Amino acid sequence: MTAPVKAADLIRHLTSVAEAQADENDQGGGLSSEEQFEQRVTGMLGELLDTDALDSIAPLEPVVVDMLFRDTLARIYGLSGTFKSFMTLDTAACVATGIPWHGQTTRPSPVVYLVVEGLRGIRKRVRAWE
Repeated sequence: MTAPVKAADLIRHLTSVAEAQADENDQGGGLSSEEQFEQRVTGMLGELLDTDALDSIAPLEPVVVDMLFRDTLARIYGLSGTFKSFMTLDTAACVATGIPWHGQTTRPSPVVYLVVEGLRGIRKRVRAWE
C-alpha cells in the first residue's frame, strides 16, 4: 500500500511543475508575439506523426485493465444521483491500494482525488468505501 502524500509535498511538487512550465513558455525572450507564435507552430509541426511513426508509440499501460490507461484522459458523466462520484472514488481507492476493481486488475499507483463538487459529502463516501 502506498503511503499517503502530504498536502504540503503535493503543493510543492505542483508549484515546481507550474514554474518549470512557465520558464519553458518564457524562453521566447526578446521575440515578438508573431515570432513566438511561429516558434510554437514550428514546435507543434515537429510533433506530428506519419503512419510509420505510429509504430514507435509505446502501447497503452492499463491502470485498471480494459477501462483506464496511463497517460490518457477519462471522463465520467451522467445524471445527478447516478453514483458517479462514488464510482470514481471506488476506482481511485482500488488503484491506490492495488486491489482489483470489480474483478479488473489494477496497477497500484499514487492517486490524487480532488473534491470539487462539495466537500461535505466526501467523508461518508470514503467511510462507505472503507
